[in-house]
Amino acid sequence: MKIKNAFLLSLIFLLLLSGCQKKDEKITADYDRYLFDTSYVHEIDITISDEDWKDLIEDPMAKKKYSVDITIDGETLKDVSFNTKGNSSLAFTAADENSDRYPFRINFGKNVKGQTYHGLDKLSLNNLFEDSTYMKEYVSYELFRKCGVSAPLVSFVLLKINGRIHSLYEAVEDIDNGFLGRNYSSEGVLYKPEGEGIELSLEDVEAIRNGAPVPMGEAHGADFVYIDDQIESYSDIFENAENHCEEEDKLEVIEALKAISENRDLEKYLDTDEIIRYFAVNTFLMNFDSYIGPMLHNYFLYEDKGRISLLPWDYNLSFATMSLLVSNEDYEDPTGLINSGIDSPLFLSDEENRPMWAWIIRNDDYLERYHEAFDVIVDHIESGEFEKENDRIHEMLGSYVKEDPDSPYSFEQYEEGYRALKDFCILRSRSIRKQLDGSLSKRSTDQRKEDQVDASWVDLLKMNAQW
Repeated sequence: MKIKNAFLLSLIFLLLLSGCQKKDEKITADYDRYLFDTSYVHEIDITISDEDWKDLIEDPMAKKKYSVDITIDGETLKDVSFNTKGNSSLAFTAADENSDRYPFRINFGKNVKGQTYHGLDKLSLNNLFEDSTYMKEYVSYELFRKCGVSAPLVSFVLLKINGRIHSLYEAVEDIDNGFLGRNYSSEGVLYKPEGEGIELSLEDVEAIRNGAPVPMGEAHGADFVYIDDQIESYSDIFENAENHCEEEDKLEVIEALKAISENRDLEKYLDTDEIIRYFAVNTFLMNFDSYIGPMLHNYFLYEDKGRISLLPWDYNLSFATMSLLVSNEDYEDPTGLINSGIDSPLFLSDEENRPMWAWIIRNDDYLERYHEAFDVIVDHIESGEFEKENDRIHEMLGSYVKEDPDSPYSFEQYEEGYRALKDFCILRSRSIRKQLDGSLSKRSTDQRKEDQVDASWVDLLKMNAQW
């Protein structure tokens, strides 16, 4: 009996130890100290068979997954999943016969169970589509973190294919298990809502280039409007689950949406602080390619124990540059655009169909906390540290841009784009400071021209230079 009890105690100890080790692995994942060290440009070399590379080039829109070996700064991982990814960044590149500079996704553990890069599950390699600054996402996510919102890590890599330089890319931490373990104490359920009908085809690209409007899609839950208690009514959300979820998890999300619609128990169902800060940063950045715009994508919904929050994703069209692609009037009036009121952030959408924003603007306490979040952003920009750090990154990337064999931008466009980005941040912060102190209305329609910060000389299109 004593032997049996001793065996059981030993077994329990081993199981507990195993659980502790697993937890510690998540807590001590240190990929942020390796690939996401932003003091230098990293090097990634993809070893892929000639046959597979040829197949990828012939049909990049298929997003077919290939087994490759990947070497990151001299460290090699084998049998890694590698595929093209993205929507407009992929479709527009695929339509360009002169470029193979596709956006890619790397999944370290798809083929080898449990394999990670120092705890990182997945990695996006962004091709900097519509970003002649090379820094829109880097700056955006840094502002989110400064304001207390969990956001992906970003660094820059010289990508090689079979030892040959391919191009300069942006490495972005995927929002997955590694991200959740780095930012949260427990793993909740992660969704990536997306409106129906916004995935671009090569035919769509040709039509857009000939003047057709960009498809805006339809909402089946991605707007977070409460419909009913049926799971199938929210296909935009539940068909885009990023990790395992049960029916109970889905019903908890629906209950939260119902609570928003009835304006009750918001603290119970929402991480109100993080969501408020999310909207503050997104409003400063004027990223209309998100929930506040017409297309309803590029954000994550995270639910843990019935409480939900929003996480930022895909900021290559931030700094008001998406609006320039769909509205010539905005391009003609950069002053009006940069002075856009922080209490009227929606673009081609309305409060009724954006309830996740509406609960903030309709409550005095939440609105005050929203305004306070802007103080953090503006203080950071006014401190000088913001500009100093971004100047460092810009200077670091310069020689790589000059020598990039497949860059969509000239070095001159790179320089002009960065100047426009800096101008935007400085002028936007000045305008918001005026809005906060009451010398400029917080609503765009109530502003007087003479009160606005002059931005007539800024060419925001310099940050795009591709579409």
